[in-house]
Amino acid sequence: LGPGLVAVLASRLPVKHFFSLDSASFLLSAAALLLIGRLRPLAARRNAHPPRNFLASAFHGFRVVAAHPVLRLNLQVTGAINGAWYAVIFLGLPLAIARHAPGSSGLGAYGLIISSYGCTNLAATLVIGSRKMPGSPGRMIFAGHLVLGTGLMMMALAASIPLPPAISIASFALSAAIGAIGGPLHDIPIAVLRQTELPRADVPASMRAHLVATHSGLLAAMLLVPPLYAVLPVPGVIAVCAVIIMAIGIAGMVRFSARSILVNPF
Repeated sequence: LGPGLVAVLASRLPVKHFFSLDSASFLLSAAALLLIGRLRPLAARRNAHPPRNFLASAFHGFRVVAAHPVLRLNLQVTGAINGAWYAVIFLGLPLAIARHAPGSSGLGAYGLIISSYGCTNLAATLVIGSRKMPGSPGRMIFAGHLVLGTGLMMMALAASIPLPPAISIASFALSAAIGAIGGPLHDIPIAVLRQTELPRADVPASMRAHLVATHSGLLAAMLLVPPLYAVLPVPGVIAVCAVIIMAIGIAGMVRFSARSILVNPF
């Protein structure tokens, strides 16, 4: 909904006030959390482990996740997946829009494309979240990466073809909508596995390990990719990021195929 509002308001609201709206949304979220905390106080928790600082807890999370084959492989690739996704959605896509739809319409076009991503992401979440977990969640998780990478590859192709601005933006929106289906295919089973197959006391540590791995990948991508956009064609860099995600998806699906699980369950 938020990016859709950007598309609607882009021609009427000065750009600086989108920051104002964003700030207001965080303040409203904070107020809601405070109210929830007062209306529904949490029961006192008993800690199974002595208190740890963030890094100590994250390292413990890495050790916990290492014993679970699906969560371990997901933790190993999450930095690359999210780094490549950020490099496309927050760097490559705006550059592609600026070249295909220059001028003041670019901000609205970006909002429309991200809104398209959000709409199918929400729809897929409702559908996938209402179904039972598959017998081999690993294949489903990495199939999600393959779908995401396919959507980004479609975006690279759309950015490489000279098309009228309206058709280019529609192509970007369609590509984003298709790629967004991969998010719930990955996120939902990972969340279920983390909460049901790890010791309850270790779930927070596993989440901290996930945050460290993910944001390390984002940091690396934000340091390495901008110089590539400066010297290489934008569609080419987007395509490279898409190939990275697709390759990880295919490798994971092969790793957790029925035959490989029978041969090597761990």
